[in-house]
Amino acid sequence: AVALVCFFLLTRSSIAQSKQVRYQNHSWTSLNTSMRIAKHWSIITDVHYRANNFFASPNFYFFRVGGQYHFNQKWSAALGYGHLWLAPSKTGWHTYSNENRIYQQVQYTYKTQRWQWIHRIRNEQRWQQIITNDIATNNYKLTNRIRYLLGANYTIFKQHPKLPTLAIANELCVQFGENTALNTYDQNRFFIGAKMPLRKDLSFDIGYMLLYQKKADGVNFDYNNTFRCFFYYTPQWQQKS
Repeated sequence: AVALVCFFLLTRSSIAQSKQVRYQNHSWTSLNTSMRIAKHWSIITDVHYRANNFFASPNFYFFRVGGQYHFNQKWSAALGYGHLWLAPSKTGWHTYSNENRIYQQVQYTYKTQRWQWIHRIRNEQRWQQIITNDIATNNYKLTNRIRYLLGANYTIFKQHPKLPTLAIANELCVQFGENTALNTYDQNRFFIGAKMPLRKDLSFDIGYMLLYQKKADGVNFDYNNTFRCFFYYTPQWQQKS
C-alpha cells in the first residue's frame, strides 16, 4: 500500500512539473520459467516482447537467465544475466541498441488467508549501448538500478482453485550513477488483472499495466498504457529421495 501511494504521489507531482509527457499504447508478453532442479536450486529464465501501438511494431526483445537458491519455502536469492535489444524510437532509424545486464535479487513470498504475497528487491548493473546517427558504437552507458516489486494474488473463489484470481502488482525502479543525475527516479509499473491456472505447472496473468517513466534528460516522460499477458512455467525436475 505504501508503494502504491508513493507511486501516485510521484506521478501526480511529476506530471504537474512537466508538460512534456508522451502518451503511448503498448502490448507486453512474456514467458517466465522457474525450473526446480534440486531441493534448494532452480534455474530461472524469462523471455519478453514489447510492442508499440499494441502489436504494430517492436519496442524491445529481452532475455534473462539466472540461478536461484531457496533458503526455505519463503526466502530465496538469485544471480543472473540479461540482454535487451531496444528498437529505435526516432523516425527513420533502424539500428537496435544492445543492453547487457547483471542482476542480483532477494525474494520473500508468503500467504495470508486468501492472499498470496511477493516482495522482491532486484539490483541491476546495466551497460546500454549508445547509438549515434543510427550507427551502433562501441560506447556504453553504465547505470545501477534498484527495483522493488510488491505483488499479490487474491483468491476470489476459494472452493474453486481452477477459477481466476485477482492479480495486483507495483514495481518502483530507481537508478544511480554518474549518468543518472537527471533521472534518479526511473519508472513505476502498476498492474491489475486476473491470473488463471492452466495446469499445475503452467499459468498466466492478463490485464492492464500503467508504466510511467522519466527519460534520461530529466524533462520528458512516457505514460504507457499497456496490455500485458505473462505466462509462468514452474516444472519440478528435482529427483525425489
